[in-house]
Amino acid sequence: NGVFPDPALTLAAVDRLVHHATIFEMKVESYRRRSALQENAKEDDRLPSRQSKTHPSLSRSGNQKTMKTLPATINMVTSL
Repeated sequence: NGVFPDPALTLAAVDRLVHHATIFEMKVESYRRRSALQENAKEDDRLPSRQSKTHPSLSRSGNQKTMKTLPATINMVTSL
């Protein structure tokens, strides 16, 4: 609702943008996500244990989901 007030208007705008486009859908592991998880793990190692108890979201209790590596596949969608 920030840019377009109506979902139908949003759909129409995106449809016009990609009308003659070739879209590649890649089902691979995200490098940005992997880097962010590694950086968060480094920060967790630097935190004192009392801070982890104060902020449960920063604890190393194993609540963080592990990322599975997907096989590299590409689906190509073209409009005619």
